[in-house]
Amino acid sequence: MKHILLTNDDGYQAEGLQALYQALRKEYRVTVVAPMGQRSAASHSVSFHKSFSVERTQQGFAVSGTPADCVKWALQEPEILGEKVDLVASGINQGANMGIDVHYSGTVSACMEAMFYGVAAVAFSCHGKQFADSAYLGELSLGIVRALEAHPLPPRRVLNVNFPNLVRGDVLEYVAAPLGFQQNKEELNRQSETEFFYNGYYGVQLPQTGSDVDNLFKGRICLTPLSWDMTDRGSMHLMQSIIRQQ
Repeated sequence: MKHILLTNDDGYQAEGLQALYQALRKEYRVTVVAPMGQRSAASHSVSFHKSFSVERTQQGFAVSGTPADCVKWALQEPEILGEKVDLVASGINQGANMGIDVHYSGTVSACMEAMFYGVAAVAFSCHGKQFADSAYLGELSLGIVRALEAHPLPPRRVLNVNFPNLVRGDVLEYVAAPLGFQQNKEELNRQSETEFFYNGYYGVQLPQTGSDVDNLFKGRICLTPLSWDMTDRGSMHLMQSIIRQQ
């Protein structure tokens, strides 16, 4: 039986993770290694300059650090998990991770960390502030994991999946879509004289037909393969102009 490491950025008790755990454990061995609490927008931060703690739970381990900490620790301590990890699954996140969200997302970054270790990884997210039917999304996620096992991505890739807020009986439409660019709106709030926090929400969608942003807002399930390589090869020729002026 394949072994799946399950994590997220909403915390090990989050509804989305528990729905995904219940679905995956029907066909796979699943070990949860997830944050103790909410770590949304932690991106790819890791605890280099401070310690983190790990506690056993009924389903695996809860970690006081970030989602990337969870994956890094688990993959560096295979004897603790008792078996090699075949796949890292992250989510189901409460809220989409589309377009520029992937740069902020702890959900996606956990999978990127797995990719650095050469482990296949898939991130699942749902567009909406509350799940309409998290158990159903868990079942759909299981179907994607099955398909990914039969048709694995090339090495050093991550599959990013975004669901509309579906309920059983909805018409399903899957689409492969590149990242889009959405103009998020953020409000800076003052909590005290020296403390601040952000509120963010989706703003005006830029016209990028065919992107994950475009398709998700149209109610389609979006599959987007991601790579570690952020190089803009279309601008490489400009580097020579800059170099010649040095």
